[in-house]
Amino acid sequence: MLATHEEAVETAHLVAASLAPGAAQRDRDGATVVPTSVLEILDSSGLLAITVPSSDGGPGLGPVTLAEVARILAAADPAIAQVPQAHFLLVDVLAVHGTPDQRKRLFADVLAGRRIGNALAERGGKHAQDLSTRITDGRLDGVKYYTTGALTSAWIAVSALSETGRLVLAFVPRDASGVH
Repeated sequence: MLATHEEAVETAHLVAASLAPGAAQRDRDGATVVPTSVLEILDSSGLLAITVPSSDGGPGLGPVTLAEVARILAAADPAIAQVPQAHFLLVDVLAVHGTPDQRKRLFADVLAGRRIGNALAERGGKHAQDLSTRITDGRLDGVKYYTTGALTSAWIAVSALSETGRLVLAFVPRDASGVH
């Protein structure tokens, strides 16, 4: 685990050095090639866990460290640097709103290098909270788009409306039945 700002920054420089050589080609490839190998470098680096609260076993490094890590990675490969954007947002959401069981399970995975992707955006709504995705009796039903990081993440955070119309966030294993 990266425990200090200095360790996180040093690791970000090492990851950036691995990202830089193929960045232009990855941009040219666009969505036709999923950059699995470089995402594995990011996932195994320890950087995904820098904002996990110390009360949940993480280093609890703050926004200054996160901003510096993002800056370093983005200078090497902006496309790869934006992949964990939702991951870090969702780590924060879990820290504030997650149940103890959710925090224990998901933060353990994050600390082990597993990334959280997202499935938040939908087409056709009047605003971001105008969702057609529903969760009923624990079953999600919906279609999302612009799901950055979901193809290679361990978990996908899916926004939905509950039976009562309340906005909820469900964390679904990427390889769960019905996810495609």
